[in-house]
Amino acid sequence: MDAYEYIVNISKDFITLINRDYVYEIVNDSYCTEMGRSREEIINRSVAEIWGKEKFENSLKRYLNQCFEGQEVHYIDTFKFGPFEKYMHVSYYPYRENDEITHVAVFSHVGEIESKLTNYEYRDAVTGLFNRRSLDVILDKEIEKAKRSKYEKLRAVLFVSLENLAKVNQVYGHEIGDLLLENSGLRIRRTLRSSDFVFRFAGSELAAILTNIAKNTDAGKVAQKIYNNVAVPYRFKETDINITCHIGIALYPDDGADKSTIVQKAASALAEAKKRNMDFLLFDASLHEQAVARLGLESQIAKAFEKGQFELHYQPVVDTNGKIHGAEALIRWNHPHRPLGTVYSLPPDFRLDEEAQALRIDQSVRQGILRLDPPGSDSESDQTVPRLRSGLSQIGDHRNQMYGRSREDDQADAIPSRYRGRDVHRRFRYGILLPRLPD
Repeated sequence: MDAYEYIVNISKDFITLINRDYVYEIVNDSYCTEMGRSREEIINRSVAEIWGKEKFENSLKRYLNQCFEGQEVHYIDTFKFGPFEKYMHVSYYPYRENDEITHVAVFSHVGEIESKLTNYEYRDAVTGLFNRRSLDVILDKEIEKAKRSKYEKLRAVLFVSLENLAKVNQVYGHEIGDLLLENSGLRIRRTLRSSDFVFRFAGSELAAILTNIAKNTDAGKVAQKIYNNVAVPYRFKETDINITCHIGIALYPDDGADKSTIVQKAASALAEAKKRNMDFLLFDASLHEQAVARLGLESQIAKAFEKGQFELHYQPVVDTNGKIHGAEALIRWNHPHRPLGTVYSLPPDFRLDEEAQALRIDQSVRQGILRLDPPGSDSESDQTVPRLRSGLSQIGDHRNQMYGRSREDDQADAIPSRYRGRDVHRRFRYGILLPRLPD
């Protein structure tokens, strides 16, 4: 390597030499690195091939022709390097041999202000990782590469939710919390290959793109390594600070054909991993459908409370001799689009275990009891018993009916007070203990 070639290659500027056929003859190391291509992939190829025909015809060709005519050209323009567009200062100089312009020497670099703007646009200010916008750009590019490739078809998106960070911020302050967030990102970065990407997606959620994975199960292996590395405790002032995580995984093309679908399904897998308290979880269509059904049902129930669609019905409880010992208050859903009595198929893990929902049902039942037994009335009055007996008579001869419940079961299930019964949110059922009825 001669001295001139050495100087050109150590320069941080992007330096190229283009002949009159608009073909690259010389490119330096900085240019190749920024383009993400080897020297052999650029030399002897045309400017149109490298930058695209549209870019070449609309701007680059005009500037090159001006330079071949003897003019120096200087301008600023945006160029796409890999997945990002950058503002570049570009200078064209005529290159002469024997007083004839045979080539154009092109010098370009990213200005200081433009470089800072690019970082602000595509980097997270706290962690220095790529940000959410970068994820959109890079994932689009990786999907396009996968579509064109004959062999490297698989890509994986991992969503990593860091747990305990809110508690760390509360106990040790946001400065320590930010340091742990940044260091967790670095731990993930060191777990992956140089061809993979790490992002800060939002809040305490990080994301990663795995490129060129051989098979689906590889994503799970990487996720387990990430989990193990993130979980290593941090030592701070003789105290161990533990950060754990949950990871959701979606695969291209198995789980979707576009960026939005893959991101949404990785987020869905993450939510399910949190719910099941699993280290990591690959997206599963059936689990996703259950989650959608669960969310839809919760929304419908909330609206049902607002619109008064739940109705309270009483069912007498009798012993094997046909004597009335109490009543069950059953909540029935008068759904606007389904007939009363419809059996609803609930997701396997569906529970109305939120305190707010439980309280609303509890209040609804209390209000229903008050309507049946107004305040100030005695439960042994002539108003309560006839109403219950009327309900029993509607289902036929009570002395020949069996409800599959013994008196002991009824009394164990019944509530000592007319207005008590905290497990209603689990079984949609209320037991009412009545005093002994007259024979």
